[in-house]
Amino acid sequence: MHDKLASIRNVSDKFARNGHESFFSNAHLCVDEQLLPFRGRCPFKVYIKSKPHRYGMKIWTVCDTVTMYSWNFQVYCGKIEPWPERDQCRRVVLSLIQRLGTGYGVTTENFFTSLEFARDLLSQRKTLTGTIRWMRKKVPLCLRPNQTDALHSSKFLFTKDAMLVSYVLKKGRNVTLLSTQHMDDGVGDEYQDWKPHVILEYNVCKKGVYAMDKMVHVAETQIDGFHNRL
Repeated sequence: MHDKLASIRNVSDKFARNGHESFFSNAHLCVDEQLLPFRGRCPFKVYIKSKPHRYGMKIWTVCDTVTMYSWNFQVYCGKIEPWPERDQCRRVVLSLIQRLGTGYGVTTENFFTSLEFARDLLSQRKTLTGTIRWMRKKVPLCLRPNQTDALHSSKFLFTKDAMLVSYVLKKGRNVTLLSTQHMDDGVGDEYQDWKPHVILEYNVCKKGVYAMDKMVHVAETQIDGFHNRL
């Protein structure tokens, strides 16, 4: 298919390459999507209802969770094949972190997270921690939201290489996480709403992405007009 980014592909690839060749990342990175606000004419402009600006260019990015540095990125240009793509989430993450060595931890949102993919990364000696949709086939029924679980309670399930935890954020609303890095059922104190340690660490990792996204949107060039000022 036609490359919608062809006119600046060389510049984009070089910019991304300079980003990860000139910076040695910390052990934990976060993969997420970022929407750069834009309402002009663009063949790969997207609309995301959940974002504040809604219209713009979507970028897949890998952010260092300590320094908030964007270690690598890809511009989303729409479908790469005329037919629906399978395992897009797997392709995106693997292409973004392919230059990483072993021993790294990757934090993801539920779009990217699955048990199969977590085990793929584990075979490459990389761990994954991420929220996971409770309706996925591999998530047991006992971890799904219900009205009987106590507020701020947690349920843990373990396999030999992964852990699932379901935390009751609100009545009838659970947050489910999958991790191949954490294998303990520890929880925080009452000031942390008894959140499991894995969720507390997940929140810390996500703060790097949120901070980077905020800096991108705040650091805008201010233009002052002097027309008709004589």
